[in-house]
Amino acid sequence: MNKTMCCFRIISILVLVLLIRIKRQLEQNIGEGKTKFTLQHKTTYNNQAMETMLHFKKGDQNDMYFFNKYDARLLQPEEKA
Repeated sequence: MNKTMCCFRIISILVLVLLIRIKRQLEQNIGEGKTKFTLQHKTTYNNQAMETMLHFKKGDQNDMYFFNKYDARLLQPEEKA
């Protein structure tokens, strides 16, 4: 397996775990019928604090929601607080 595919799989697994952790927030935003929303989550990855933002948007032609993108960043030790 090449490095790119390995990184893609790791990122996919991390996103899946995040979606499971924010399920309640996701259901609430969809239930309210919001057309666009962002969910934030903080966790620890490899002993470092990590902050993620997941961006969702409701489809124009139906009631389906799409996971558009995510932003993730590892926080420096001084940023943990």
